[in-house]
Formats: sequence, C-alpha cells, structure tokens
Amino acid sequence: MYHTYNPPHIPGLHLLPMGKTELDDPLLSNLDETTRYYLDYYSRCVCKLFIMYDSTVNPLRNVIGAAFDSPLLLSSIIALSSRHRANSKLSYSQGRLVTSSTILTDTDHTALRFKHKTLRGLSDAVNDPQLRALDATVTSAFLLLFLDLLESGSGTWNIHLEGVKKLITQIETHTRPKGTVQQDFGTYLTSIREFVSRQVYVIENLGPTYANPELLSNTPIGPIPLRATKQPLQQKLEHSYLGCPEYILDALGAFSSSRDFLLSSRPRSEADLETRIHRIDDIQELSKLAESYKLGAQIYGRRILDALIAEETSQDHLVRRLISVIHELESDANLFKCILWPMVIAGLESREQVHRKFISGCLEKFWLETRCLNVVNTGTILRRVWQWEEREDSTPKLWIFRIGQLGGDWLLV
Repeated sequence: MYHTYNPPHIPGLHLLPMGKTELDDPLLSNLDETTRYYLDYYSRCVCKLFIMYDSTVNPLRNVIGAAFDSPLLLSSIIALSSRHRANSKLSYSQGRLVTSSTILTDTDHTALRFKHKTLRGLSDAVNDPQLRALDATVTSAFLLLFLDLLESGSGTWNIHLEGVKKLITQIETHTRPKGTVQQDFGTYLTSIREFVSRQVYVIENLGPTYANPELLSNTPIGPIPLRATKQPLQQKLEHSYLGCPEYILDALGAFSSSRDFLLSSRPRSEADLETRIHRIDDIQELSKLAESYKLGAQIYGRRILDALIAEETSQDHLVRRLISVIHELESDANLFKCILWPMVIAGLESREQVHRKFISGCLEKFWLETRCLNVVNTGTILRRVWQWEEREDSTPKLWIFRIGQLGGDWLLV
C-alpha cells in the first residue's frame, strides 16, 4: 500500500519567505538565496507532481545533488520551480486569462529568466560532443517538457520531446571521461536516465492524441530498450509518471498511427486497424487507474475505426463508465493527478450537461492539485468543443481530426 510521502528539507534549507532560508550544508554555501529557495521548493512542491507515488527514490528529487555541479541542470530546476510558484498564486479562472500581455510578477520574471538561461545553455550543450552526451544535459532538456505543461500545454513540447529523444540516443555510457559529474552522481543519473526514457515513451504515445497528425517523428529512443528492462512492480510504480500500463500505451500509439494514415496518401484497410486493435490483450482490473486509461483508449480507438469504415458507434455506455471511474478516483490525490488524459476523452465524448459539469469541476480540482496551465486550457478547449457541437449539431467522432485546430498542438497529460 502506498501512502503520501513528505520529503525532508534539503539539508540546511527551509521553505520560508525569500531571505529567511537557513544555510548549514557546505554544498549550498556558494548559492544565492533565490537558488536555495527554489531548490527547496522543487523538492517539496514540484517533484511529487510528476510521479504517481512520491517516495525516497523519486528520481526527480535525486538529481538535486547533481545540480550542484551542473549549472544547466540547476537553471532548469529553478525555471520549473519558479513557474509553478508563479502559477500557485493564480485561481483557476485567472489562469484562463494569462496572455502575453499579462502584467508579470517578480516570480514570473524569475521563471522567464531561468527558462531563457536553460535554453541558451542547452543550445551550447548540444553543440559540444561531450556535454550533449551527459545525463545532466538530457535531464535538463526533459524538465522543459514539464515546464511546457505548467506554461500552457501547447507550443514547443513536441520540439523538446524530439530533442530529448536525440540526446538520449547520443549517450555512450562507456566512453565518458573519468572524474566527471557522471561518475560522482552515477546512481542518481542512471536512475533519471531510465526514468526519462520511460516517460518519453509515455509522452510520445499519449501526446499525439490531441495534436495534428504526424507531429512527432518515429525515431526510436535508446540506449535503454524499454522492453528489455523488466523491473518489479513496486519499483515501476515509484518511478511512474502517470501509471498508464505499457500495453495501453502501445495501443494508443497504434491508434494515432492509424489516424495519421487516414490523412496521408497511403491506403489503410479496416483489417489493418483491426489487427492493431486486437493486439491488445484483455485488460484485467489491476486498478481503477488502469481502467480509466483502458476506457479512454477504447473510446479513442473506436472513433478511429468509425472514421475508417464511415460509421458512428454509440459509446454512451463507455463514457458513463469512464465518468464513474473518474468519480471513484477523485478521493485519491495520488491517482487523480494522473488521469487528465482520460478525463479529456470523457469531456470530448460527453453529451449530457450533468457529465460536462462534473468534468469541469474535476478540472478545477486538478488545477488546485497541480497548478499546470494546460489543465486550465483543457477547460477552455472542452467549452469550445461543446459550443461547436451544439451550434453545428455535429457528431462526437469529428473531434479526432479537429482537436488540433483549437489553438495549438495540445499535450493534455
């Protein structure tokens, strides 16, 4: 059984107002108060958001030690922390109003400054053969994906994902020079490398659902083959971002691939898609979390198949069940923050006002848990889809093609 984990302070750090942080650890003696504050903020408030179960082996928290010797990783952590801190001052309704003309706070300026510093540092690192092969460089680039979620959920996430994939393929464990940061923090960075590889796999399968076709490349990631790494269930859960089972991710990847072919010149028969669908084994109810992704995948896959054979299948019973599962997961904060993707599926397919109102309420609760602006934008997207359906009296199946036209290529996870 997993319980809420309360991380200890980084030695010598206390999450107090700026200027009141106490310093005891020699590693922190050369850091300014802004850096000390946001390192502690990252440990306490950010790391737990992007892992299903927080614990002492959270790979996101374990890289803090490596950040002391990597200015790039340190700036990436501060950019992420300060953006979350800025978002935490906003209400759900205020989040919808954030635009380029919004008056910026000091925290906003800090977030932008360190984001710019991170992007500049990454630009330099990818042009240096040694730096681009460091795990700290890959980790810094990967954290930008979480920053994309906090900022909006649209814009550059696909570019950052492709960049991380390319960097991962260039890591050569056996050719690193001795005495580097890689050796000193080898255990932590090996852990984060495996975590990054797995989460890239998650995002590249979930991400295309709400984006335009062929947004991502089919470049495989390495050097750690995902299927060759079999770990105990407990360790997987403690290192899992969203908890979506791998076989469902495989199915979603196949669905999105089939959707892409629908808009290409290459023909694809119904039998081809059926083959992909039937690859999925019968899913046992290992948890309500797995069931929510299963239902979302079934609904999404049916919409793809409907488009291929020019039919429309009623999925009201699946939508009602998905709504019920989401309701059951509301009381578990650890699992609730993992189900934005199936929640959006439920919202896009809901025709009843009571269901739409329920999903809207869940999104507001989700915002309070995570402070990611992509959740706020999700609410805006769903309202536009609902208004569009009511105005045009259209069918739900069309959202698989038009979702990417609603203001961007959305990463709603």
